[in-house]
Formats: sequence, C-alpha cells, structure tokens
Amino acid sequence: PGANVSEAALMKDKTVDAMRRRGMAAIAKCQVAVILMATTEDVAITNPDAVIGTSDIGLPSRKSLLQILFERLRRLKHLTMRSGIEGNAFKAAAATKPISIPVCIMVSTETAHAVESFVRGNDCF
Repeated sequence: PGANVSEAALMKDKTVDAMRRRGMAAIAKCQVAVILMATTEDVAITNPDAVIGTSDIGLPSRKSLLQILFERLRRLKHLTMRSGIEGNAFKAAAATKPISIPVCIMVSTETAHAVESFVRGNDCF
C-alpha cells in the first residue's frame, strides 16, 4: 500500500520500539538497501562543478554528506549486530555472514566519475 511515514515523537514508546526492532530485523536479514541521488544542483556558488554529496558543506567536522551517510550506515550495522534481534541464531549467522546494506548512488553522466572517484578514493569510508 505504499510508504507509511510516521513521526516518532508523536507515537507511543512501545510502538517506536516495535518499529525499531522490525527495522533492525530487516537489516539483520539483509533486506534493506539505500538509494541515493547525487546531483550538482544547489551546490555553493564557490564550487559550481562540485557534486553535493562529495562537497564540504561547511559542517564543523568538514565531512561530506556521503561520508556522514556511510558512517551512519556502518553504525547502524554495528547496532544491529549488537542488538541480537534475531537471537542466538542471528549471532551465529552474523559470525559467518556479516550484515550488508547495499548503497546505490544514482548519478548523471556528468557526475558519475566524480562520485565514484570520491567514494573509492575514501575507501568507501
């Protein structure tokens, strides 16, 4: 029936916890992926040829949006492994098959090289 977007702050704790467990279970079963669009639109005027996800956007950490995304995905995989959502069977499987969250970055022909070089150049973070 399509996406159901809910605001966690308006939901009961029990519901949020159930949704979190369901999401982590899907991650543990490698049923989750990320699709991202990389564009040159809305980039600071100082660097009109830059791709948004690869550019320094002025954060104190000087990290790009792609780096933040990959770091958060790595942390999410770590939290899922630690949660033991699937119980002992999951922990045993995780020891032999790591959790994977595929990332598909949609690019234009103009941005493909820049994005691929950035991700590979940073060893996929």
